[in-house]
Amino acid sequence: MFNTINLRLALSGILLLTLTSLSAQTVKPSFKKLILAEYKVDTIKGRQEISITRQLEINENGQLHIKAVYSYDNNIVDSTYQLPDAELIKLNHILERGFPMKTYMVTQKEPPGAAFGGSLVYITCTHINGETENFIWVFPFMDTNFNEAFAFRLKWPHKMTASGKKIIDPPLEADILKMHNACTYLPRMDDRHPPTIRELKVADPSAKQ
Repeated sequence: MFNTINLRLALSGILLLTLTSLSAQTVKPSFKKLILAEYKVDTIKGRQEISITRQLEINENGQLHIKAVYSYDNNIVDSTYQLPDAELIKLNHILERGFPMKTYMVTQKEPPGAAFGGSLVYITCTHINGETENFIWVFPFMDTNFNEAFAFRLKWPHKMTASGKKIIDPPLEADILKMHNACTYLPRMDDRHPPTIRELKVADPSAKQ
């Protein structure tokens, strides 16, 4: 009888451990890999030069690796952490529906007289089926739900380490430059006088007035 009680207790413990483990599992991404790169392109002596100011990569397990130029001292800060379930759910909702990212655009040009002072963001997504989709994200041109799904790029982790002065990734830079030059909806850029939110506000049919 003593052995029977011990067996029941052991089985109960295994069941509890299994349930705890299942409840602790994180949401899995609906993609294999997602890369975001904030960048700027300058023309110097007739030649285009690209600089990446922030690079983020999410793997198939939902782990986010971020490298960014920290403006305070121009060092590269580096960190890896697990993207929260809430963030992955929002991303999955956008990327698993089968619609190209471009379909979330609500306009392809800025209001008359306005210029864009934010960052252009190159996105490349490797879907579960192995297909790759590339896109240049211009914040004020996009649907609200899309912008909210990718808002994690603005959240900095608490623990980051310094690693150099410049983000160098020649293959990614070449891909960005190719996409940049082929893009038909690049906004007029103005780094001297960034526009206000009011200036960049566009009519979003999904937003409440």
